[in-house]
Amino acid sequence: MGFTTKGVNFWKESIIGIIFSIIGILLVFLVSAFMEIILEFIYGVEIIRDITSAGSEIDVFFLTSDILSLILLMIIMVLIVGTTEEILFRGFMQKGLIRRLGVKWGITITAIIFTFIHLITIFLVYPIFSLSFVVAFSISFVPYIAISLLLGLLYHWRKENLIAVMVTHGLYDALTILLVFILYNMGF
Repeated sequence: MGFTTKGVNFWKESIIGIIFSIIGILLVFLVSAFMEIILEFIYGVEIIRDITSAGSEIDVFFLTSDILSLILLMIIMVLIVGTTEEILFRGFMQKGLIRRLGVKWGITITAIIFTFIHLITIFLVYPIFSLSFVVAFSISFVPYIAISLLLGLLYHWRKENLIAVMVTHGLYDALTILLVFILYNMGF
């Protein structure tokens, strides 16, 4: 499943995971900015701002949370969310798909499934094929597919060892939460 310790340097894998979590943050920032520019050009600034500001529960959480809640959430992201999602998506799904369909299709299909599972709320919140749905889906799909492809390629590069991938995913989630918390509380 990817938990082998034979011939694996835990610290090296962890450092690789830390480096790739930073690469992931930068990658998602760049593709998000690119998608926002494209969608603002196509649909207009007002639509993008209205759609992305629709997450009122997120606003309430980040504006009312204290530092302890933030730290606990970040710990959960590192220890539970990143770990369990990587066991499921890379350790089981990608590994099995690669064996059946090859590297390219295994990584791609896993990334698509990962992305759609993370976008399920968009399907529940917005009427399908409405302008709101199209914009929300577009602005979210590209960053999720980008980070998932990065994680899939990292897992393949590390010869199906989950350590670096779990560290990358968990730390990426934790850093994202920290950055959003800082930006929300600075008024951005």
